[in-house]
Amino acid sequence: MDAINNVIKDIRISYDEMFGSTAKAIAQLTMTRSDLYHANKQRKYVQADLDNYKRYNVQLGDEHKVLLAKHETLQIDPKKLTDRLKN
Repeated sequence: MDAINNVIKDIRISYDEMFGSTAKAIAQLTMTRSDLYHANKQRKYVQADLDNYKRYNVQLGDEHKVLLAKHETLQIDPKKLTDRLKN
């Protein structure tokens, strides 16, 4: 406690100023932690949405490959088609 009293004497501030500024610092620290908590929570929601979009994009890519394969199988050579019709 003597060290604190010596610092207060050296800086020449009153106890009221010191406790007032300490209270402000604690309030600001509390608000900052609260803001960080909410920001971290929001980041988790955004990350979950991003992961969902990535999975959906992969799913669409797979469906696109299947549709391309079906399209290729439906492409019939006109010569083969005429041969089938003749037989």
